[in-house]
Amino acid sequence: MRAARVALALFAAAFSVTGGARAERLPMQSDVDKCAKRAADFGGGSTLQGTVRLELMVRKSGQVYAAFIHSTKGIESRVLESCFANAAVLWAYQSGPIDYWAPYPLTLVSGGATTGFGVQSGAAAPSVFMPSAQPKVEPAELDEKLAQATLEIKEDCTSAEQGQALLAVHKYPEAITQFRASLASNATDPLALRGLAQALVESRGDLTEARAVAEKLQSAAAGSVVAPEAMLRVCAAQKDDPCVFEQWKKAKAQPDLGLRSRIIAELQPLAQASADRLSAAARSRSAGLAPVAEPGAGTAAAAAPAAPAADPCATEQGDEKQALCEVKRCLEAGSVSYAKELSQQNAVEYVAGDWRMKPVGPGKLLVTRPIGPTTGDAARHDAIWLVKLGEQFSIAPSTAEAKQITLRYNACGRK
Repeated sequence: MRAARVALALFAAAFSVTGGARAERLPMQSDVDKCAKRAADFGGGSTLQGTVRLELMVRKSGQVYAAFIHSTKGIESRVLESCFANAAVLWAYQSGPIDYWAPYPLTLVSGGATTGFGVQSGAAAPSVFMPSAQPKVEPAELDEKLAQATLEIKEDCTSAEQGQALLAVHKYPEAITQFRASLASNATDPLALRGLAQALVESRGDLTEARAVAEKLQSAAAGSVVAPEAMLRVCAAQKDDPCVFEQWKKAKAQPDLGLRSRIIAELQPLAQASADRLSAAARSRSAGLAPVAEPGAGTAAAAAPAAPAADPCATEQGDEKQALCEVKRCLEAGSVSYAKELSQQNAVEYVAGDWRMKPVGPGKLLVTRPIGPTTGDAARHDAIWLVKLGEQFSIAPSTAEAKQITLRYNACGRK
């Protein structure tokens, strides 16, 4: 898990990432086995051993509304790939606070050949291994041709959702048409505004229009990472480095940062490139040299802002250590302040001890900041949080002390 994927999701109210109840239809082994058998029966010299990265597009309700094959390794079977995508749009997960995309990697191991009375009679279906709760997905380029050929979109999708699915597989003209259709009936639809801005940028369309669309999104999606995200993409395309830097800071301050951590991971290279150029320009001015402006570059301020510091959690090895790093970054100072507050209230000196973490289940950790008196038998006030790893990284207070720290002293929560 990259550090960008473990940005903290701390919400002052309820601390819950689940919405209303709905019927779930989680992926089943029989779904993928059926596809493997169909591919084996179809035959045709297909290679059925390797990995398939299925990409899921999920509504807030938990329903998968679109799916496609992002990329494969060692697999050569369009029957298999299309079957996986077709099965995925039947799945429904627990509802949550946002719509999101998620990779769903599948591993296939060849089943060899079936025999009848000692004579080989055909290929056996491969064994399909479904991902764990916290799948590790290796970075890979989108196989555009494959993604477009396997794209499945649920029949009840809105125009904006259809646009998002088409945008995901780089079918830009079709995506733009769907986004415009959505905005014709609802000019402030955040999903359509965000999608149209990104589609115009990625297709090298009208950047002036893209910027106007991104500006509308600032009010339509206020309080969400998606608003500065869209503007940052436009500013990067226009080579407006000060704008990129400013939008990056805004994105990092949004309350849904943790839930949208995949977006942040995508934007970080753009922000870093702009920051590097701003820093180089600042050094040139300090040396009395006139920086060479890139064509189309935005007008920089008299003094360029400093480049964003490298993420200290990015160097941590392993999901758990990166998660603990993010928790400490947001709550370290707050827990110390809370200990000082306890000292003033109880006339006993309280101190915050060393952080501890303990796995309590697949993809779950209990993170504890011991807070206790230095002397005497005064009550302890240890702060404990339940941390959930994965695409929807979240943290929830498990004690009253943790809740108070999160509400009052959270450096990464609501401003």
